[in-house]
Amino acid sequence: LAFVKGGNGTIGSHTVVTDGEALGNIVAYGDDGSDLESIAAQIQFEVDGTPGTGDMPGRMMFFTAADGAAASTERMRIDALGRTFIGDTTVGTSVDMATPGLVINQAAGDKHILALKSSNVTHGVTTVAETDTYGAILKVAEADGGLQLIGISESEAAMHIRSIYTTDDTGKATSANAAMELNAQKKDGTGVAAMGSNAN
Repeated sequence: LAFVKGGNGTIGSHTVVTDGEALGNIVAYGDDGSDLESIAAQIQFEVDGTPGTGDMPGRMMFFTAADGAAASTERMRIDALGRTFIGDTTVGTSVDMATPGLVINQAAGDKHILALKSSNVTHGVTTVAETDTYGAILKVAEADGGLQLIGISESEAAMHIRSIYTTDDTGKATSANAAMELNAQKKDGTGVAAMGSNAN
């Protein structure tokens, strides 16, 4: 299956396509009892940047229709840099992610943004997570943010942080390298600063 699109309506003539232009769609429709015009899901292909000779930056966008919705909504995209966005479409210039990475935006959701499962886990702590979920990531506070890591285990260590580095640093100065480092800072305008000597 191949989609081919040019910016010129005359066969045999060539005009470059433009940034954001749709190049093709794969669309799935279903019978809603009245007609066959309701979209259930689709994949869209677009130009993602400025094309040139032998250069065609592109992105893929994935859509699904929610229950009760007449139209589909973009859920995920992979852009020309290989970055993957779930629930979002771009990242600000203040975020250092110019190469492949992952952005997940759960909007105003407050439940697990990531759940790790295994079919042979049955911890039974179902007020926190499903019984086969052994790890999860979520917000600490609904409106304030913060990162909460949850590990759940029936009998083993529920949270195991392992740090490995290849060269010992035997220096005793504060500038010495450590196998593990925790760095707590506070907001300072739009940036951060060191915490005070008596701060928590």
